[in-house]
Amino acid sequence: MIARVKAFGVHFSISVFFITLFLLAVFYIWYPYPFNEFYSTWDVIKIVAGVDVILGPLLTFVVFNKLKNPVALKRDLSIIVFVQVVALAWGVHITYSARPALLVFSNSAFFVFSKNEIDVSKLKYKELEPLFYESLQIAYLKPPENAEEYQRIVMDIAQNGSPDIIYRSNRYLPVSDYWEKIYRFSLKMGEITKVQGGGKAVNDFLENNRGQFKDYAFYRVRSGRATSILAINKDTDEIVGLVNRLL
Repeated sequence: MIARVKAFGVHFSISVFFITLFLLAVFYIWYPYPFNEFYSTWDVIKIVAGVDVILGPLLTFVVFNKLKNPVALKRDLSIIVFVQVVALAWGVHITYSARPALLVFSNSAFFVFSKNEIDVSKLKYKELEPLFYESLQIAYLKPPENAEEYQRIVMDIAQNGSPDIIYRSNRYLPVSDYWEKIYRFSLKMGEITKVQGGGKAVNDFLENNRGQFKDYAFYRVRSGRATSILAINKDTDEIVGLVNRLL
């Protein structure tokens, strides 16, 4: 019995170590706040954690027996580890593929896109490519240069079923040179109060962050399934968070 408990403890510790690395990647790199609000991964995480941290060590506790044939014991443990590795690899693949990859500014608002929603192969700037070990990048959508180009894009969408301009990743530019333009489109307090609960949410946000309205820029932020108001620190160009619940 003691040998089984020790085997369970060793297996559990190793499993916890790897699931911790997985969770750190999920919550601090691939789905950092506040973008984890737009793309939930809890269902996948629960399955992976259930298999790797609970089922795997429990099966080891059940099958481990020093009196068992060493070859048979090694086979049983190898099968358990194989199932765990497959579950973890599946979880990594699913969460990484669906991760928020780009935050794109266009037409006075920000849009969040996952790797599955845009064609990252058409990005013209390497620094915008979503890398395995980096959080999402921020991009500025190059607007049509004139009315003629705008009409060509509209006709292309209407006649050929081409994606809307916001999905055309070949038009994404690094945001670093465009913050001044972006700040011109920040929401005024009067515009925010028109959003359900927006006025109170911003006031609560400013109180919690001990700041003033002029210190931040506020924008509508949208994903495929929800909208909210995003706050950006004007001094650092850093995203502070969402000021209201998803709508």
